[in-house]
Amino acid sequence: MLNIEWKTIKGYEGLYEVSNDGRVRRLRFINGSHNFEKIKECKQTLNTDGYMTVNLSKNGKANTKRVHRLVANAFLGESDLQVDHIDGNKLNNNLSNLEYVTPKENTNRAWNKGLAHNTEYQREIARKVLLKRWKNNNHRKIRGIKRTQEEKRQYHREYYKKHKESIQYEVK
Repeated sequence: MLNIEWKTIKGYEGLYEVSNDGRVRRLRFINGSHNFEKIKECKQTLNTDGYMTVNLSKNGKANTKRVHRLVANAFLGESDLQVDHIDGNKLNNNLSNLEYVTPKENTNRAWNKGLAHNTEYQREIARKVLLKRWKNNNHRKIRGIKRTQEEKRQYHREYYKKHKESIQYEVK
């Protein structure tokens, strides 16, 4: 059985602690009647990238932090390197499953574990999404999209049809 160890989160001393199994707790909090209560475990949420996050607040300002980064910083020491989940499971924030790696190592491991995606395919999807957004938000310019002359003509035709009544020409 794993021996649970708690360490203070840097920058939140006296407020929050993180455990070596990936749990985060608040050391003190105020309930509805403004009384200090006992230690309370923080709720973790899943972000859009698939990582567990937790909201930490200090002096009225809340910050969202990734749990695996908090565990690594507290138990492995702070580093500018990336944190790798050894088993490839982003939800497993146990200290024994985390280690610091370079960005290149992290990318190579992701490909070897089958976690990386085809970047050309993702670029094409992103281009289509941006193009759709551009068509829906005609007043905004989104850089990086190259349209053909025919796409430009089609856009101007549709724009003219849509705004025909509001366009007035001066006759001299």
